[in-house]
Amino acid sequence: MKIKNILYNTSLNTLSRILSAFPKYSYFGKVFSNALLLAVICISLNACKDPGLVGVDVQPDVDKFAVQYSNHFNIISWTKKQDSIRSDETNYNLLGTYIDPVFGKSEASFMCQFLLSTEAPDFTQTRTNTLGVSATYEPTIDSVVLSMVYQGSYGDVGKSNGLQRVKVYELTKGIAIADTSYSSKKAESYYASAVPIATYAFSPHPYTRVTVSGVKRVPQLRIKLDKDFFGKKIMGLLSSGGKDSLADNAKFLTYFKGLYITTDNSFQQNNQGAILYFNMLNADSRITAYYHNDTIVKHSSFDYDISSSSCARINLFKHDYSFAPTINAQLTDSTLGQSSIYVQAMSGLKSKIKLPFLDSLSVLGPIAINKAEIIFKVEPFDAKFVPNPQLVLYKDSLGLKYTPDVSQNSNFDGNYYGGVYDETNKQYRFNIARYVQLVIDRKIKDNGLYVSTFSDGISANRVQLQGGKNIQFNLTYTKL
Repeated sequence: MKIKNILYNTSLNTLSRILSAFPKYSYFGKVFSNALLLAVICISLNACKDPGLVGVDVQPDVDKFAVQYSNHFNIISWTKKQDSIRSDETNYNLLGTYIDPVFGKSEASFMCQFLLSTEAPDFTQTRTNTLGVSATYEPTIDSVVLSMVYQGSYGDVGKSNGLQRVKVYELTKGIAIADTSYSSKKAESYYASAVPIATYAFSPHPYTRVTVSGVKRVPQLRIKLDKDFFGKKIMGLLSSGGKDSLADNAKFLTYFKGLYITTDNSFQQNNQGAILYFNMLNADSRITAYYHNDTIVKHSSFDYDISSSSCARINLFKHDYSFAPTINAQLTDSTLGQSSIYVQAMSGLKSKIKLPFLDSLSVLGPIAINKAEIIFKVEPFDAKFVPNPQLVLYKDSLGLKYTPDVSQNSNFDGNYYGGVYDETNKQYRFNIARYVQLVIDRKIKDNGLYVSTFSDGISANRVQLQGGKNIQFNLTYTKL
């Protein structure tokens, strides 16, 4: 290539000298100059067959852009408690407790409303006998069942370690779909704690279909509720309220404010229990009252729905880190975060990282950031505590603000931004090139970044990451 370029440049100079030797308008001069010019053009075209090398060889060395790479950086990290998160009307509702040998004890419960499947229902039945005499029969309640469709689980649902004890309470204080509610809401003021309408111990089967009235249905938890008082209440059979409270759903919500569903698992030991996911928007999630009107007429049923978009639902979370001494110590002393850091869903834990070297990158002069990767390596984990499917990075600022790299891919699908768990390499990889560029250009201030879980309000996953010097930062840049 270099030889061809020299030949090309030499040919142009030679052409100029040769042409000058002939009379400008002589016939021979015209013919010779045209032939020689054609030969030089052919040489030049042949010299440019490698388009990848042409600008580089022709360009003077002082004008070339040099792509450079570095991964020698000091990173500071530590773990903090997550802020309370908005938890109303989420896709799934969470229930259960488990004691994690690394993360301590976690609890999930929720409150929800129910609506009449048909407004102003009439549970009586009128029947005429063979003598032409009509009689009206009031309903007799056989059972009331709360059914909740499983969406999955996290933790141990085995027969020996997965036992859960659920308690269900009727709300005495209303919730509303128009309200903004958070995961730290205190449920105690919303129900009468001394009067549960159900207590039920069970081993979860979140992936096993159940038979209901002879028909196979989707996997679901079915809990029998008190039929003597609660059943009569929701069917309008009590003297107070009565059928008028069932006239429409607005009156019904004032009359029956909903349920608080929680667990009482004080018997659990370390490495036992699970958080169960429920899809309360599934049509099979509901309260069903089973009843009959006399000894002859067949049994009937009536549903109270939660799948309506008008029903309020609120997830509530608690964590006890006294069961996790390593985390508890780090929450008090941030210097301990150089070894490991922790991320936990259900408004549990997040970790902060500081990149003190960003300010010093300006000494390199004008540079263009091609890629800035942060790689978090996952510490070994028990198979039942799989890491979060995806993590996110956001800036330490007022409010939740993702790094500007997210705008490259608003769906967080990992193509540019990253954050998806790499099961093969046991790591998470992020690209924050735009963020780093804005910092070194002094367009935004670097107060550090938080690494948190992507699906905080609808999952219970957690992950222990290597911290400090074990967090890898790869920088690729071009000096301008």
